[in-house]
Amino acid sequence: MQKPYFLNYFQAFLSLFLLAGFFSSLPTQAQCGDRFMLPIFETIDIDNDIEYGSNTAISGNKITLKFDLYQPVNDTAAMRPLIILAHGGTFLAGNENSPDIVQLADSLAHRGYVVASINYRLLSMPGDLAFPLDSLFTLELVKAVADMRSAIRYFKKDAATINQYRIDPEQVWVGGASAGAILALHTAYFNEAGDLDYFKNFDVLAMVESNGGWEGDSGNNGYDTKVAGVINLCGALGNANFIQPGDVPVVNLHGDKDKTVPYNSGWAKALGLNVIQLDGSNIIQKHCDSIGVPSALLTFEGQDHMAHATPENFPKSLEFIVNFLYEHVDCNDLNTATNPNPKNPASKPLVQAQYLPQLNTIEVKYAVSTPATTTTYNNTTPAKIQLVNAIGQVISSQQILANQEGVSVSFPTNYLPKGWYAVQVLQPASNNRIASQGLIVY
Repeated sequence: MQKPYFLNYFQAFLSLFLLAGFFSSLPTQAQCGDRFMLPIFETIDIDNDIEYGSNTAISGNKITLKFDLYQPVNDTAAMRPLIILAHGGTFLAGNENSPDIVQLADSLAHRGYVVASINYRLLSMPGDLAFPLDSLFTLELVKAVADMRSAIRYFKKDAATINQYRIDPEQVWVGGASAGAILALHTAYFNEAGDLDYFKNFDVLAMVESNGGWEGDSGNNGYDTKVAGVINLCGALGNANFIQPGDVPVVNLHGDKDKTVPYNSGWAKALGLNVIQLDGSNIIQKHCDSIGVPSALLTFEGQDHMAHATPENFPKSLEFIVNFLYEHVDCNDLNTATNPNPKNPASKPLVQAQYLPQLNTIEVKYAVSTPATTTTYNNTTPAKIQLVNAIGQVISSQQILANQEGVSVSFPTNYLPKGWYAVQVLQPASNNRIASQGLIVY
């Protein structure tokens, strides 16, 4: 059964929020507004085939390492979170144009993230075939991790020099699907000598040392490869104990009947063969719970590999990922007097929304005055107040009249799934957003 991850985070803060009376966002998200939750940017730019490095594959072939970049159009924010995504394909196939990664990258860019979909070195079959297979695929993983770490350094180098992409070097997330998720997890958590103790059958240290050490040798040296968190889409780790107390957050999505990458512990498969033993998302989640690392798990019960990406499941998957990211992203550099986000400037009028769980309702009050001077809640023009979910679907809406005294409306919540919602005030004729506020129904 799916564990509602937001309960983990809000139990500690629930008393504080109840005293405050308003369920808004966490303190570091106070200026996010709809950004990172809703697709507030109508169009995005996609730049293809940008080179971030090069290196030699196991086959001996020289591989050019590239990414496609997705970013919102007309975004003036100076320091934007970056998400680096890697495709699946059992380390044998695939590229940065993988449809499931393209769909996710597009969806996240419309919400204000900068997203890079990368390629990385792959095995060539049958030429690279060698036994034991677990040693071969571990060596391939070491090389792929070197590539992703080079991509991280590429963007941090850019941020420190020409700043073409305007990313926040402290907010670089990595993620991927299947093999790409295995890659992202090891990039984030396989990074110290103690991790080598979990490999008993072959010399992983020799593999690491012959491929540039822990940082790898795929280029852009001189910058760190620390990440802010991981998006794990049906991936796994060599051992869940790679994750230590104080490590970065991880959001996990996985089918519990996955026959390719284990949901629990077991063998990952390629071409029908056992290739590497791993701890899957369920084990990762339990381990994170036990050591206090922020994490969440969405389980697709009875479903197989890549369940998160099916047409039926993708909207739910996207909402789950977006909710988790929103709890951890830092918006302090987005909405400022010198660097406003034009889609959600801090000077907009207020809408105040309060979730009242005991009444199964959301109470909304709308004010056109500033927060410092608001004492009554009046509106001078007609407006529409609507409740939307994390993927932008309108759940309910109500009209309010011009010059209506004491504007207060409510939305019932007893039929709503738990999660993040936004209350928005719109001009009826143009549908331009006047004000908005996020809250969580728990």
